[in-house]
Amino acid sequence: MRFSKTFLVLILFFAFSSVIKAKIIHVPGDSATIQGGIDGALSGDTVLVAPGKYYPTETLWLKDSVRVQGAGIDLSVIEASDILWDVIWGAWGAELEGFTIIGTDSTYGIFTYGDSMVISKNKITHFESAIDVGTNAVITENIIVHNRYWGIFCGDYYDNDLGPLISRNLIVGCGYDGITSVSSNIVALNNTIDNNGWGIWVQQSTDDTTAVTVTIKNNIITNNDWYGVYLDNGDPYGVETSRITINYNDVWNNNWDNYSSNWLPNSTDISEDPLFVLPLSPNLRLAHLSQTEITQKTKRKNEFNSYYTSLAKREKTELKTPILPSLTSPVLDTVYDYNLQGNSPCIDKGDPNSPLDPDSTISDMGAFYYHYLRGDANGNYTLSLADIVYLINYLFKFGPAPEPIQSGDANCDGKVSLGDIVYLINYLFKFGPEPCS
Repeated sequence: MRFSKTFLVLILFFAFSSVIKAKIIHVPGDSATIQGGIDGALSGDTVLVAPGKYYPTETLWLKDSVRVQGAGIDLSVIEASDILWDVIWGAWGAELEGFTIIGTDSTYGIFTYGDSMVISKNKITHFESAIDVGTNAVITENIIVHNRYWGIFCGDYYDNDLGPLISRNLIVGCGYDGITSVSSNIVALNNTIDNNGWGIWVQQSTDDTTAVTVTIKNNIITNNDWYGVYLDNGDPYGVETSRITINYNDVWNNNWDNYSSNWLPNSTDISEDPLFVLPLSPNLRLAHLSQTEITQKTKRKNEFNSYYTSLAKREKTELKTPILPSLTSPVLDTVYDYNLQGNSPCIDKGDPNSPLDPDSTISDMGAFYYHYLRGDANGNYTLSLADIVYLINYLFKFGPAPEPIQSGDANCDGKVSLGDIVYLINYLFKFGPEPCS
């Protein structure tokens, strides 16, 4: 078969292009600095950053559709002691994953107005604001801890109808809000938001008449200084509660109240101690706010939103420095563990229509699911005769309960009973169906 030269050239061109798009730039192997690696990347490339500490002296500018991949939290560490404003500036379709990013309590962490940027699996700590986002970024599986003001600040800076997806993040110890929405649509799913000033604050900007649409689902929002969920209903443009969906959350023990007065939880929500393994101690919070500081917070938030709304490219003007709340400075390696205990009321209590957890059970509330196996009553991750004996002891001999209790429910009828023992006998010895088939 004969091919024209033009046809062969085209084949070679597209083959070569696909190779180019798959390029990996190693830091420090191919480039001494992270920014150098980004500058040398093309759309579709990956900048792979080795373990180590990196000390940028200027803002790191990401590139459209370039992935910047660290070696993992606490392995690839960006310390930004010499940067006075944003440490990382996002880009359209960029990805940032696998870093610990440390600020100075007076700098900003990651700012992106970029459409579809993905920020995942990072630890972001000691900033005024950890993440500031303007459009439909994906912010997932991050640890956002010990930040002076905001954990995640969402503002509709460019009049874009799209908003971010915020999922499976741990947000703890921030002086103001875990998540803030100012005139921004947001979807907040399966986050754990504990021990901040507020949990989630939703506000309509005074110069925006378009009502926001907000979904808050499958979250654990606990132990915050003021409200767990606050819907700002102030003049002139209050939040339209008809556009707000809040369900399947555990909102508990928030100091002022769990919800603002314009919202009542429904029957899918709970308010119980989620039983974390080891939550952050309240005295290690970056800030506990007085009423005077609350007023300063609102002023600062409005300044911040107005500033970014008026941004043109990268022309920046200085904001007046606000009076800051008094701080304590916790060490970065503070011990905490926000996994759920086996008897947590949040296990299997998420929206049953949400995607299943990796163990094929109904979604748990919060960022970290509790892994268990149906029928594994003794918790050794194996189905055997020992599980049958365990259930017999529990049901008829006052033995300990399975943890979680759902692990003893082999036939998935919502209770632990003799039927589960029979089901396991059939499965193990009579070729019956697997638990919950």
